[in-house]
Amino acid sequence: MAVDDTYFWNLKKIDPPPFVTLDYTQKEFNDIFQSTNFSVLFKNHLEKLRYLLEKGENYFLSEKQILEKLIFKNWNSLRKEKSLQYMKKLKRLLNDYVDLKFNNLIDSINIMSRSLENSQKIKPKISLPSREVFEYLLTRLYSIMKIFDHAIFIIRNKIYLYTIKNIKNGIFLSNNLLYLSNTARIYCLVKKYQVNTKFLYNNLRENICFIKSTGVKWNELFNIEEFPFVIKEEQTRSQNEILEKFMMDFENNTALSFSSNEIDVGEVIDRDAIEKKSNSTKIKKKKQPQSKKRNILFKKILLFVTSLDQIDEIKSKFKRFVKSKLKKLGSDYSNFLKDCLADKKVFIKMLNEQLKNVANMNLNKRSLVRKSIVQVIGKLIK
Repeated sequence: MAVDDTYFWNLKKIDPPPFVTLDYTQKEFNDIFQSTNFSVLFKNHLEKLRYLLEKGENYFLSEKQILEKLIFKNWNSLRKEKSLQYMKKLKRLLNDYVDLKFNNLIDSINIMSRSLENSQKIKPKISLPSREVFEYLLTRLYSIMKIFDHAIFIIRNKIYLYTIKNIKNGIFLSNNLLYLSNTARIYCLVKKYQVNTKFLYNNLRENICFIKSTGVKWNELFNIEEFPFVIKEEQTRSQNEILEKFMMDFENNTALSFSSNEIDVGEVIDRDAIEKKSNSTKIKKKKQPQSKKRNILFKKILLFVTSLDQIDEIKSKFKRFVKSKLKKLGSDYSNFLKDCLADKKVFIKMLNEQLKNVANMNLNKRSLVRKSIVQVIGKLIK
């Protein structure tokens, strides 16, 4: 299966291979890894990432908790705010990262590869995890990088732009300052994790082919050979230039909206006026036909049906009755008839119930009467 970025940052669970170690003699280890600096670089990057995750865990979880509380407190009143919507997406990404339990995996790999410490010293044997274990670590590193990349994109290109726009226009200053400060701290932590994760990934991806394998295929969902060989670090200067240009375009051309009516937040907005406007644009409920008029209408229909046998006679009598009512009552009766046909299924159902009580009336005649009545009403109220 080809490597798909969206597939990997949504992949929450991968069944791991058996965690086994394989032995290398000192000579064998030197022949394989001496020219690559794998033992030094990998162990350094692994230790650094483990230390960073361990020390930053409390900060990360506290900032994530603050983010969740901000969303919970403001969601009902400000759920249409773009910044809050993107913060909710950010929260889901951070939850995905926590669910992976990456710290536990790093600790396990670190323990299994402890023989790399002082690997220059002569030892009878050096134990390393199997290639399948390192492949599993590689997939997890790649998944986490995709989560981090997406989180950084949301903070830098979405939340930042919307909160700055609101702050410049004096809209919900206290809220937007909280959003900005919280997401900025999360950005710093995630960025630091991302950089160290990339170093570890690049070093492991380059040397994974030299590591001994158990020969057991542990996963058929993807092929490690299709993974990127090197993931380059962002060029900070070029990224800042792109961000500045994007911010200018955003301010000049983009209209942020508080509601579905696309009201521009480039100026101070009266919330009460917006709510009144949105309430006025709601679809008005259909008025129910007046019960007194409806009862008279059905009584007349029953009278025509019971006194006349021919469908044409019933139709003409009903037509004259409706015309006389329209002439007397005008638009009031016309609106009543429109309301009757507004929900045609309900009107036909009520008509059927009335016609059921008529003796010596078969289904065919009942259907013709019903169609004639609906047809007459439809023509006269056009």
